[in-house]
Amino acid sequence: MQPLTETVDPAAATAVSYGADGGLAFVPSTFGTDGDGSAVRMLLSGGGIYTVAAFNKSFADLRGHWVEEAASALASRLIVEGVGESRFAPDEPLTRAQFAALLVRALGLPGQAADAAFRDVQPGDWYAEAAGAAVQAGLVEGDASGNFRPNDRLTREQMSVMLVRALAYANASPSGGSTAAVLQRFADRDALSSWSRDAAAAVVEAGLMEGKPNGRFAPQGTATRAEGTAVLMRLLQHLHFIGG
Repeated sequence: MQPLTETVDPAAATAVSYGADGGLAFVPSTFGTDGDGSAVRMLLSGGGIYTVAAFNKSFADLRGHWVEEAASALASRLIVEGVGESRFAPDEPLTRAQFAALLVRALGLPGQAADAAFRDVQPGDWYAEAAGAAVQAGLVEGDASGNFRPNDRLTREQMSVMLVRALAYANASPSGGSTAAVLQRFADRDALSSWSRDAAAAVVEAGLMEGKPNGRFAPQGTATRAEGTAVLMRLLQHLHFIGG
């Protein structure tokens, strides 16, 4: 723990790093006390310049929405972004590139070149460095043709696989209960692809994902921006990467 010169609210503060371009990026961190004052514990993956900051971000179209609190908390930590200054569009679909970028930010990973990893990712694409970092960390893989398919809508079973890989990267893999027993609660469990069954069970058991109100997992259903934000918040809390 590193002592701070001022008292901070652990529910609002975060550690950030300064990038070479002058921008700020989230650093996984938790807060406590050191003697009579506040202190921060940062989970760092390399050297650099770091500080603690507190932001307050909200979105007009999230007032009263079930994901309002999580979205505001993660936006204030520079992890999620809106589609405009005051619009979050919570019910719009989430793409593979967008969720990869969210996981990269949440884990505090530095960007990496990805043009050699995927045929359909170019150096100038906004998600190129996030895709490269996600590959480096083992969060994503290409298809049989070597494509990332960045603009494809993310399915809920794809999300479950990426979440399990994020847990593995953070050395926090689920305990591994019985897949069949965990999935028994979902009426559409047989619709899960064979490659996603264990991951779906693992994230449900870890409390990162839930079923739909109708008792289904909806594995091929498109994940929304709200769902992506909610599972990201649960992931960060599960890993103790945020305070509050």
